[in-house]
Amino acid sequence: MEFWFLTFETWVFYNVWIFLITMLILQSAVSIVQAVALMCWHRRNLKKMKSGESIIYIRQNPFWRYEREIAFIIVLMGTSIFSWNEMREVIPTVWISIGIMLLFSAWIMYWRPTASDNWLAQLVGGIVIFLIIFAAMMVVLFGNEESTDNKISRSELPFEMGDFCEAYEEAEIQRYYAEHSSSILGTVWKWNLTYYGSSENWMSAALYQSDKRWVLDRIWKIKTKHLEESYKNESAAEVWGALEVWKIEESEYYICYPDQILILFVPQKMGKEEIERLKEILDTKEIRIISDKKELPQESRF
Repeated sequence: MEFWFLTFETWVFYNVWIFLITMLILQSAVSIVQAVALMCWHRRNLKKMKSGESIIYIRQNPFWRYEREIAFIIVLMGTSIFSWNEMREVIPTVWISIGIMLLFSAWIMYWRPTASDNWLAQLVGGIVIFLIIFAAMMVVLFGNEESTDNKISRSELPFEMGDFCEAYEEAEIQRYYAEHSSSILGTVWKWNLTYYGSSENWMSAALYQSDKRWVLDRIWKIKTKHLEESYKNESAAEVWGALEVWKIEESEYYICYPDQILILFVPQKMGKEEIERLKEILDTKEIRIISDKKELPQESRF
């Protein structure tokens, strides 16, 4: 589930990474098929040559001749569509650069410079490369950084401490950090809240939602693999109405539902009333909360 430097959690909630990984896998599969076909063609025609038979060559379809270039354009188009919100400052520059390179390549193919004209082709090529590098540097130096992240406003948070804890209903937030990402496989929110007053007045949460059970199974395994088995709390699972609950020092909760996973860090132990209020909040997110304790499905055991 990991691809080089990409962890499962890094790519599964980002459409652009899902698209790029899918295209990479497809391109690899196509290359393998082409290599096998070429080996078979070589062996078959080698036998014909040894037996004195003639080898017939046919004109290749232009589509297959430029299949790599076409695939490259498709990848760029898909990447542009899926990542427009996150990379809107960069994508136009990338397409302009590609357009310049394609025009230069078409000019070279049409002109076919001789050895005496090679210096002109090199000069034009150098200018093209300089323009592309210059445009990329301008985007990096002066691009709008705010449009390249996944930060969300406070009003978009799934919940705050005051939503389920009466003691924090009037509390003011000193600072917060939140981000959100969504893909065809699921959605994730991550946020941290710090309230005025004691340094312990803070909350941290991560909410993963997906209708793909295997996605949540993998996230749950990653998040709980470093925890001791003793933290697993069956009585807490009954209170939360969850498949599994891992509870650490009365203030850290790992909660697994059929369609979501909540990882919650709060400054103090949560009472039953607070848990019920939080369950109602989660239920409004159109996530099914099971009221009765059910056995964890066999495929979800770790």
